[in-house]
Order: sequence, then C-alpha cells, then structure tokens
Amino acid sequence: HLLPSALGARVSEELWRENEAMALQSLRHPWVLALGAGVLPRDSFAAYIAQDAFFLKSFARSYGKAISKCPEPDALRCITTLHALLGAVAEELQLHDSYASSWGVDLDSVRPANATLAYTTFLDALDTSTLDILAAMAPCMSLYAFIGSRLREAADPDHSYGDWIRTYASDDFAKAAAEVETFIDALASGDDLATARRLYATAMRLEFDFFDAQALDDDLRTHPEVDRLRAKLGPASSSSSS
Repeated sequence: HLLPSALGARVSEELWRENEAMALQSLRHPWVLALGAGVLPRDSFAAYIAQDAFFLKSFARSYGKAISKCPEPDALRCITTLHALLGAVAEELQLHDSYASSWGVDLDSVRPANATLAYTTFLDALDTSTLDILAAMAPCMSLYAFIGSRLREAADPDHSYGDWIRTYASDDFAKAAAEVETFIDALASGDDLATARRLYATAMRLEFDFFDAQALDDDLRTHPEVDRLRAKLGPASSSSSS
C-alpha cells in the first residue's frame, strides 16, 4: 500500500468531514430509506440498477485515467493497486447483471437520466492528475460503504434488497473504499488541494442528486417502515465518519 508521506496526514478524513452533511442527506433520503426498509417498489429498484450500471461504466473509465497518470516514484505500485480496485467495479457490474437478468432489465438499452448524465459527464471530463481523479471518485466509494454499513446496523436486511445492503456493508467493499482514501492521503502531501476539495464536494452532491432522481411514490416517503428506519438512524447531524 502507498502510505501518507507525512505522518498523520489524513486529507481523506478532512474531505469526508467537510462533506458529511451531504452524505447524511443521502443516507436519509426517502428512496434510500425505502430500499433499506425493504418497501421500495421493484420497478424503482430496477430503474436504479439500470442507471447505476450506466454510471459504473464511466466510473471504470475514470480508474483507467487515474492509472494512466500514476506518478513516480511509486507508479508501478499505484498501477497495480488501482487495477485491483478496477476489479471491484467489475464485481459491482456483475451484481447489477445478476439483478438485471433475474428482473428482466436490459442494461444495453439504458437511456441515462439527467442526474446520471450529469455525473458521468463530470467524471468523463476529468483529465488532470491521479489525485484529482481519485478525489472525484472517492465519494462514491466512501458514501456507499457508509450507507451500506449504517443500513445493516439499523435495518433487518432479510428482504429483496438485502444483497445490495450486504454488498456495500461488506469488509471487502470497505477495504476498497479505504484504499482510495489511502491513495488520496499519499498523493496529497504538499499539493494545492483546492481542486481536489472542489471535485470531492461536487461528486458528493452528484451522489445525492442521483438518489434524488430515482422514482418514489409520495406515500412511501412517510411509510411506517421508512419512518421506523429513519428513527433508528438517529438525527441528521454530522456525528460519524467514513
């Protein structure tokens, strides 16, 4: 693993804290709560899977760009580790394929929604440094690990969306998210972080916008199971970390 070049330098933690309020908004979004409670309509989840699969292809391309810009003197180690993380995206796509095949979703004919297209356009435009590209990618990894973990703690995932929760609450996914954060810490020492901070904040907002664009009936926003899960998750204030 690459290690922070300055002892105790945890830029990734600072980035998370600066954007934790938005992460909590995603966690407590009614669509996410309906999924966590197991009451999300099947067609809404199927539509989400299609949009997320479209997004993940752009996310994978971003790993490729980050790999192409791995800096010396640890370029080989950087390339090797990022290739392994790219493999984690491939596993996510396989999960989406399994959902799609069992639910009759044609992933090859997905038309991206505006929120999906905004996110993929943002990622596809990145072409600066490995640090900046990873700063733009980290919110997706850290946020999903956070949401998966919190939902597993607060909800009983013994329902149709349990595999989704368990995937993002898994130790393997948490490790992949931590690898991205470690890279950010290793590359950030001595650099001007203004661009990285802006990209991280933009990506975290785009994550919320992605959830917010998913279809959800008004009555589900105050469904008893959604309200129960919301209460278990506690107040919408920044008190936890990635």
